[in-house]
Amino acid sequence: MERWERTRVWAPVAAMGALALGSALIPLRDATSASNLAFVFMAFTIIMAELGGALPALVAAVVSAMSLNFFLTEPYHTLSISKTDDLIAFLALAGCGLIAAAFGSRRERWSRSARRAHEELTVLRQLVDQVHG
Repeated sequence: MERWERTRVWAPVAAMGALALGSALIPLRDATSASNLAFVFMAFTIIMAELGGALPALVAAVVSAMSLNFFLTEPYHTLSISKTDDLIAFLALAGCGLIAAAFGSRRERWSRSARRAHEELTVLRQLVDQVHG
């Protein structure tokens, strides 16, 4: 799957998945703090970086931070934050998500380089086979 095709598929999955994750975690918001629930979003962002690359990871990071804020921090169902701990969790999730997106971007570049090198080696092998054949 080409880079653009992969991004076109995974970016919407990242956005919808982060929203779904936020709403799915609502029953746990009274049992633990938002900072603990942020780990689930972080894992999701890393998965999006691996499967989709940099842009889906960036989408996952931004929408995850907003979803954490909207669904899991007081006051609920607003984009305001009343507790310092929740603000720190929001900023940490956003920052770590951006780092995961950057690593996803770097991995994409390495993958493209490896693919290009493999293609060039295949051509060289074919040339060597023709010379020896």
